[in-house]
Amino acid sequence: MTMTDGGVPGAALASRSSRFLASAFDGLLALGLSFPVLVHLGGLSWLRAGQPLPFPVALQVTAANVAVFLVLNAYTLHTRGQSLGKRLLGIRIVDATTGQVPSLSRLILRRYGFVWLLNTVPGVRGVAFPLDFIFIVRADRRALHDLVGGTLVVKA
Repeated sequence: MTMTDGGVPGAALASRSSRFLASAFDGLLALGLSFPVLVHLGGLSWLRAGQPLPFPVALQVTAANVAVFLVLNAYTLHTRGQSLGKRLLGIRIVDATTGQVPSLSRLILRRYGFVWLLNTVPGVRGVAFPLDFIFIVRADRRALHDLVGGTLVVKA
């Protein structure tokens, strides 16, 4: 699909499936690399018991995930608007108005930070990511974090 209204003219939007796969890749990679933090904090005992992680543990695990994500992706997000998953799938993040790569602080604080923060809130934790991605069914394929961040995901 090519944007004509409310977006970057001529920009070919990334498919929903490529966005989902890139996000899943990034999330699983970060989770896998921060898994030792979960183990160290005793989080497995809560998960085995079918209980949610206590807020302080969830916050620490989320912080570890964020740190891993940033170590792996900050440079390419800053220079190309791509995480490892987005680079692998041939898509990138752009400003919805200008088509340029948004600033790293805008990407981290508004686009990603919004969802990371939601994911630490008790009662919202389990629905934060599905809620975010429900919005992707819109014609402009913008998830909630894209709307908050003023971004689009397009083919690279």
